[in-house]
Amino acid sequence: MNIEVGNISYTGAIISWSSSEPCLEDYYHIMYRPNWNSIFSGYLRYSFHHEEKVPRTISSVVLEHL
Repeated sequence: MNIEVGNISYTGAIISWSSSEPCLEDYYHIMYRPNWNSIFSGYLRYSFHHEEKVPRTISSVVLEHL
């Protein structure tokens, strides 16, 4: 799978991908963890993960509120 990250800003990014193999599930699972520790100093949120479920017919997603 080829993954590309673009239009990166302080609050968002666009993730796109192409795959040489078909997706076996109905969705792609995009998981990420924003770096909240730099915003909320002294307040650790290591377990604060996000997951986006993207239908397999789509090949990009906009991540916001990073």
